[in-house]
Amino acid sequence: MEADYFVLRLLSITQDINAEHAELILAIERGRATFEQNRRAGLDVSTALEHAEAEMLIPFTVRLDAAAQLRGLLLENFDNHPRLATAPCFKILLHELMPLLTAEPFRQGNRLANALIIGKVADFNESNLTCNGL
Repeated sequence: MEADYFVLRLLSITQDINAEHAELILAIERGRATFEQNRRAGLDVSTALEHAEAEMLIPFTVRLDAAAQLRGLLLENFDNHPRLATAPCFKILLHELMPLLTAEPFRQGNRLANALIIGKVADFNESNLTCNGL
């Protein structure tokens, strides 16, 4: 039962970030091991699951933060283009912008970095027929 939980949970959290299969497998194994270790140590199931999930997500934190930052920028600046924040557009955008979003100036969310990302999203929106609704 727990094994299914870890697989489903990780896949649902990382669905947009293009994680590699081997990376996912290692994270799932780490989550399972953490869960089992915490249960043997006497922690209740929900606490053990919380610790296991946190451990499982460590390799993906930077990319998940980038996805959250992009989602926030889309909500603030492109609310009249809701397709950009949904599949398949969000995943395409995230993949294209990941190198920028994970670079240090962009991770700090400064205005100039955000303006560059917003410009790139606007260019993408104009050139991508699937995502701009045409």
